[in-house]
Amino acid sequence: MSANASLVVYNASPTWIDASAFNGSTPTFVLPSTIPGCGSENGTTCEPTGIFYFNTPWAGLPSYLAINDSDGTTLSDLILFDSNGPGGVGRVLFYSDPSLSVDVSGYFLFDTFTEDSQGGFVSSPLSICCELSGLSVVIASDGESGFSPFIPDADSSDGIQFQGAVNGGSYAPEPSFGVLTGLAGAALLYFRRRKTAKN
Repeated sequence: MSANASLVVYNASPTWIDASAFNGSTPTFVLPSTIPGCGSENGTTCEPTGIFYFNTPWAGLPSYLAINDSDGTTLSDLILFDSNGPGGVGRVLFYSDPSLSVDVSGYFLFDTFTEDSQGGFVSSPLSICCELSGLSVVIASDGESGFSPFIPDADSSDGIQFQGAVNGGSYAPEPSFGVLTGLAGAALLYFRRRKTAKN
């Protein structure tokens, strides 16, 4: 699938690694299996949420994907798609065990998947219908064994790939108007006090 140059995705998750270079520049992000402060193969104990923003709103119903453990019933991962990003832009949240206390009321269940007997799962490209034209996602869930669906020979945990989009890199929020106004006010006060002190 060719990339839509007008559809840009940004990684707002410092813990998630940009693996795009290994995937023909397709925006791809993975959660490492070893995380400082979390340990190694840390599923069920410490897996930070993946947060990704688009440069355009997410049209239609907020939706989610669910991945179950290999038993077919125990929830392993939730991936939410909505327009709750900054300024109403599209947002994707990748929740992993143990951060699954997520309210999905108001979200449409798009599909449910089950990890294989080894505890891993990689989806085929999924077109989340009618939401962002031309976008497909591939999702991956780790079963705590050596797992490298997106980075060759590197053990990773969960991962997501955005086919049909362009990688915007790390998300850096623009300073809000209030912050800029506050800085300008502080500078003005400083120079007034300085002028008064000289007189």
